[in-house]
Amino acid sequence: MKKPFTFDGLSEPLQARLRRIYHTTTATNALRIAQSGHIWSKDPCGFANFSINRNPYFAKTHGREVSLSFSYSGEVAMVGADFPPDFYDPNLLYIHFMSWPNNGTKDGMQISAIRAPAGTSKGLVCTGYRLSDDFHWKSRTNPNAAWLADEIRTHFSDHLQLAVPRDIHARELLASQHPPVSVRMGQVATWAIRKVSRKISGHTST
Repeated sequence: MKKPFTFDGLSEPLQARLRRIYHTTTATNALRIAQSGHIWSKDPCGFANFSINRNPYFAKTHGREVSLSFSYSGEVAMVGADFPPDFYDPNLLYIHFMSWPNNGTKDGMQISAIRAPAGTSKGLVCTGYRLSDDFHWKSRTNPNAAWLADEIRTHFSDHLQLAVPRDIHARELLASQHPPVSVRMGQVATWAIRKVSRKISGHTST
């Protein structure tokens, strides 16, 4: 199908909607994103993957525990579904269409992928998060999950500017500095003691 519009040719409401994107992941990976200030995928090209909708059932798919909300303020490239990642330029948000929008609106629009290329260093801001229902309830009884949830709330309390590592060496360095499984029992024990102390303090003061 012929590409009918550039991004600037879309209606303003649709442009704004396409700039609101989501990324679902595990709780440990969400914390790694916050701690490192970077987001990337396992693909050799190292781009970051996003979706146009927050899947309400994300907790039931592939063990996803946290949904991160993003706002993108940079330039946007509208490309076909088969546009190769090898031709990505940094600091562009690539939206891959299976079916192009009709008349500059969302009518007929089908998106196959949304990606921020390696080397992207501006325009990508995490604006919030949401815990899955399953992980929320798990955090009420499991100390590791409770610690993770507490850390996620702390790190994502404000808008967070993120980048995508420029190459495999940068990704490997960040991965070594911020391993996916970052929960340590000492940290959990310290957190639990503080949590209990706050509860006791609050109880005795009433």
